[in-house]
Amino acid sequence: MKSLYLVATFIALSSNLYAEPIYEIVSTKFNEGIEYPAQLKAMQKLDSVVSTFEGFESRRYYYSADLNRWTDIVTWQDVTLAIAASKQAFNNETALNVFSMMEDESQIFSYNHLIGTLDKNR
Repeated sequence: MKSLYLVATFIALSSNLYAEPIYEIVSTKFNEGIEYPAQLKAMQKLDSVVSTFEGFESRRYYYSADLNRWTDIVTWQDVTLAIAASKQAFNNETALNVFSMMEDESQIFSYNHLIGTLDKNR
């Protein structure tokens, strides 16, 4: 219980330290036998779900054919709204249907703060 309190305190404090958005980054694979067209369709279905949650700013997802792996980056206004959206997603039938198609054991999920950028034309 003490660990949970420390994590919650850290999240609350870090959300106050950063005025910038939070980036939810998920790296995932679909279950064996689900081909790319069905994977793409499933990822697109999530657009209509996440875009309705408070704090949503943007979503970009990438596919690696070499690894058969998706990277999904959702930008939220802050970590509190990102966490609330995640809880809502696990109560959404469309999202749950998509999640059931994904491998749990190989998934990496994290909330991230932007630390640095480099653009060629800046």
